[in-house]
Amino acid sequence: MATAEIGIDQNPGPVQNSCGICCKLVKRNDKAIQCDECDLWIHTRCTSVDNTTYAKLQNTTDQWFCQNCVASCGICSGNIHKCDPAIECDSCKTWIYNSCAIVSNDEYKNIQATNCTWICPLCDEKNLSTSYSSTSSGIETNNIFDTLTNNKETLN
Repeated sequence: MATAEIGIDQNPGPVQNSCGICCKLVKRNDKAIQCDECDLWIHTRCTSVDNTTYAKLQNTTDQWFCQNCVASCGICSGNIHKCDPAIECDSCKTWIYNSCAIVSNDEYKNIQATNCTWICPLCDEKNLSTSYSSTSSGIETNNIFDTLTNNKETLN
């Protein structure tokens, strides 16, 4: 984590760095922090970093991540980073760890490889974590297992 204050890794100046949120220049005397993932500079006034947190971050090696690089899991509230296995609900846009949503690796790969919609357990209490539908197959379903069950009944 770097801050734009004297004595800490300084922002090299306004020519090269603009705030990742407001796009205004980040000047040497601005209170700003740098994301440890994407290296964007963010004014503290443009994010949820208050003066106390800013002061704490100046005196520690703790990492800080901007809102573009980390999301909060909708179930466990853990920090989800870009490289973590997680899925975004197409209904509420909440990110959830695969393990919290009980999405297997095979299901996750299938969702990534196809043009389908995934609905999280928070939005679909009835079907819990297995709720996704394919929009490319022409079969609309809120739950892939409904389709499997219907096919099994047809075969009998």
